Amino acid sequence: MKNKLWNIPSIIFNLLETFLIWLVGWVLNLNNKDIILIVVLFVSSRMFLKGAMHYKSWKKCLIWTLLLMTSLFILVKIDIYIAIYMTLFSAYIVTERANVKDAYMYYKDTKREGKYREMETYIKNNENHQEIKEFENKLKKINVIYKDRYKKDFYSVYELKFKEKKSFEEIKQRTNISDNHELTKILDIIFITFNMYMDDIGKLDKVFKNFADEKV
Repeated sequence: MKNKLWNIPSIIFNLLETFLIWLVGWVLNLNNKDIILIVVLFVSSRMFLKGAMHYKSWKKCLIWTLLLMTSLFILVKIDIYIAIYMTLFSAYIVTERANVKDAYMYYKDTKREGKYREMETYIKNNENHQEIKEFENKLKKINVIYKDRYKKDFYSVYELKFKEKKSFEEIKQRTNISDNHELTKILDIIFITFNMYMDDIGKLDKVFKNFADEKV
């Protein structure tokens, strides 16, 4: 299949997460129908709203999912209607539609403080420069050399992230990448390759200076 949507680690994680969620409901002595109602309502609401946000770390994802579901299950024991309302609300606030960033007084602009910030800034300001075009050609060669090993299009990911400014969700939808962990690994490889290339041509200092100048 060209667009492989699932991989074994993701399937194992999802099955484990589902079992642990059910186990929490069982410990709280809930009916299976109530457990299914809350889980299905939460998942379907996120799918309907689109733009679901995920932790890059599977450990954080698992911990916060279990904490959230435990809270919702406790509400079921108090009042099923309150639980349904809070399930819908919870599903909403963990999507990009909620956009709660402005609710924090000391929120930092992720465009400036992001993991790949220096590379993003440099490419934005020097998109048509020769060194960028040469780097892109090298990335295309990496695609050819490691195509069978990685089975991923590094250049497409680079273009979507650094040229078109797409979100993780949009990149996954337009490539055959199944989860955030896999996408992060690919972006890390691209980022390291870019820095090594800029160092080879003696312009790595310029990358960091360019970011520092814009941040002032």
